[in-house]
Amino acid sequence: MSGKKSIIRFFYNAHEPPALGQMYPNEHYKRAIEERYSSIVPQSGLRAVPMAHLGALPATRNARDFEVDFRYIDVPSLCEVSADARWSWLEGSGLLRDLKARSAVTSKRQKGGAETSATDNLLAASQTVCTCDACCHGNLDPGNVLVTDDGYLLVGWDLARIAPRVYDEFSIVFHPDIPTSIENRLVQFEDLVARHDDSCPLRSADSVDVAYMLLEAKIKDCASWGDSPEANRLVASYSDMLAELKGYRASTMAEN
Repeated sequence: MSGKKSIIRFFYNAHEPPALGQMYPNEHYKRAIEERYSSIVPQSGLRAVPMAHLGALPATRNARDFEVDFRYIDVPSLCEVSADARWSWLEGSGLLRDLKARSAVTSKRQKGGAETSATDNLLAASQTVCTCDACCHGNLDPGNVLVTDDGYLLVGWDLARIAPRVYDEFSIVFHPDIPTSIENRLVQFEDLVARHDDSCPLRSADSVDVAYMLLEAKIKDCASWGDSPEANRLVASYSDMLAELKGYRASTMAEN
C-alpha cells in the first residue's frame, strides 16, 4: 500500500506493548469487527480503509472485551523506502534494539499444524532451535513496519503470539525485501542471538546452519499460499537467498 493513500490500521506502539490478550485478535474478535464494519473493513484484516469511509470509523471501539485503536497514519511503510536504504534504516531505527530488549516469558508450547497454517513451518523450525520465548509480532515484514520521524511503529498484529524469539528476528533480518549481503544478515542475526538466554541452543549453534533451516521452512510457508504472484515472488526471492547462503558457506570453507 502506498503511503500517499489514506491508510487506517490498528496498531500498538512497539515501545509500549499491551497485554498479549489485547494484541492477539482471536476469531471471536475478528468476527465482531467484521459484523460491525462489514461494509468498510476488508475481510482480509484491519489493514486499510478507503478515504471515503474515514468518518465512519470511531477513534476507539470495544469489541468482545478487546480494544481496537483505529488511526490515520500518514507515513510510509519500510517497503516504500528506497530499496537501497532499507537495510541501513533497519540498523539505525531501534527496531533491532527493541527486539533484543524483549522480556522472556514462560509459556506452554503447542505444536503447529503445517498443513493448515501458512506460518507453522517457520514456527515449528524456530521451536526446534530456540527455547527462549517472547511476545512475537508474528508477521514482521517491511509492510508492517511504519517509518516515522522519531522511529517506527509496528502494525498488523493479527498473528501476534508467544513464540521463540528467533521467529521475529529471522523474519525481519532475512526478509528479501530488505536488500543486503548475506554477510550483513548473518552479523545482525548473530548479534540478536547473543541476547538470548544462556541456555538457548541457538547460542552455540552454527548461524549458517540455522539460517539455512529457517529459510527452507519459510520457503515452504510461502509455497503453501498457493499459486499467486506474491507467493511465487517470495518463494523465488527466498530461494535466491538460500543459494547465496550456500555460496557463502562454500567460500568460507574454501578459505579455511
